[in-house]
Amino acid sequence: MKKLIFVLLAAILLAASACGPLFAGEDESGEAAAIGGLLVKKCAPESVDVTVSQGGKLAWIEMTGSRQGAVRVESMKLLARLKARPQSSDLSGGKQLAGLIESSDAEITLLEKDVNSCFAAVPAQEGGLSDLVFDFRPGGFTARGIYTTRMLFEIKLHLEAEGRLGLRADGLYIEDPVVKTEGLRQPDSVAREIVSRINPLLSFSSLPFPATFKRVTMTDAAAVMSGDPRPLSGGESWSWRR
Repeated sequence: MKKLIFVLLAAILLAASACGPLFAGEDESGEAAAIGGLLVKKCAPESVDVTVSQGGKLAWIEMTGSRQGAVRVESMKLLARLKARPQSSDLSGGKQLAGLIESSDAEITLLEKDVNSCFAAVPAQEGGLSDLVFDFRPGGFTARGIYTTRMLFEIKLHLEAEGRLGLRADGLYIEDPVVKTEGLRQPDSVAREIVSRINPLLSFSSLPFPATFKRVTMTDAAAVMSGDPRPLSGGESWSWRR
C-alpha cells in the first residue's frame, strides 16, 4: 500500500513538473498577444514583435513605423517590466498598456526625414512657422523656414536656427537655440519665443506606457533616445505586420 501511494505521488509530481512550463508558456503567449494587440491599436505601427519571458515578468518589444502624436517614429525598442495579475485576469479585455507595463527601459529612433515630413504637413499660420526643414548633425541641428508675424500688416521673414536636442521628463526638446531672421541674430528671449512654438519636438505624453531614457545621440540622419534596453532570451513571442 505504501509503495502504491509513493508511485501515485511520484506520478503527480512528474505531471505537475511537465505541465508547469506548458501553462507558463501559454500565459506568456497570451500576454505577448495582449500587449501586441494594444500596441497595434494605440500606435498604428508598421510592425510589432513582442516576447514575454520569466513567467510574464518581462517583455521585449520592437516596433517600426509607429505614430507618436503627429510624428512617425522609425523604431522603438522596449524592455518592459510587467505588472503582476491574478491568473483569472482577462488579457484580451479592455486592458490599457499602462495597466500591463509597470516600467520600461526604452530606445526611440527619430529620423530627420520624418521630422521634416511632419512639419511639411503643417499649414502656414499667422504668427507661426512654415516650410520648416531640419538638418541633423552629430551634436545638434540647423534649421531653416519662414516665420510669419503681423505688425501693421503680415510679414514673412526667412528664419535660420541652430541648437541641440535635449531630453526632459516629458519629451525631446530643442535646447540652446540661436535664431536669425533675415540674417540678423535675434535676442535670446525672441529665440525662446519662436522655439516654444515647436517644443517639444517629440512629446512622451503620447507614449501609452511609462518609459525611461538616459541620453539622446545625434547623427546626420537621426536622433536616438536610449535607456539602454537589452533583448530577452527565451520566452513566448507574438508578431504582427501591416
